[in-house]
Amino acid sequence: RYDQYVIREYLAYRILNILTDDSFGARLLRITYVDSEGKRKDREHFGVLIEHRDRLAKRRSREYLEIPKTTVASLDPAHTNIVSLYQYLIGNTDFSPVQGSPGEPCCHNHVLFGNEGEPFVSIPYDFDQSGIVDAEHAGPNPRFNLRDVTQRLYRGRCVNNHLLPQTIDLFEAKRPEIEVLVTNLEGMAKSSRRKVLAYLDRFYKVIEKPKSVERSLANACLK
Repeated sequence: RYDQYVIREYLAYRILNILTDDSFGARLLRITYVDSEGKRKDREHFGVLIEHRDRLAKRRSREYLEIPKTTVASLDPAHTNIVSLYQYLIGNTDFSPVQGSPGEPCCHNHVLFGNEGEPFVSIPYDFDQSGIVDAEHAGPNPRFNLRDVTQRLYRGRCVNNHLLPQTIDLFEAKRPEIEVLVTNLEGMAKSSRRKVLAYLDRFYKVIEKPKSVERSLANACLK
């Protein structure tokens, strides 16, 4: 069960890679744990390596910004809107693209990158509290009165609502690639595969209908 959580969180990283290059790379591992005292049998489990922020900064020709907070107006609107809809797709509410936890640099489960005179990009990581992972230990953010982590809540910014049509077009265009990724992902159990595909399908049912886009996204945005 816990291996499936790891695989589904790895999947979350890979889905964002499909949607934007401004995302953390990830690699799925099979790790063999050996008891050096020989008292237990070797155990094999899945793990994930995440791209280091300095490597991502170099790859995307941006600087890592260690500042306490930023503003929505300072962020690249198109990237912010992609990430906002992505967080809705995976059912994640445990993040902030503009502010960190008390005493920590910006941002909560996001890392900020940018160059002088250019908009910043706030790139998410750590998706274990998301609905697509649906881990046993995960719980919904108490601020939002959600029944469980699989219930989606849009936390995109109203100022970027004019970008929703083109963002939705991107997600629609990438749907086949995302579904192929899920279908072919190494180590994913059939039950996990069915569960994830059904969860994704519910997302796509929302964005394909103008009325549900207005109700669940445009009217639910943060001011």
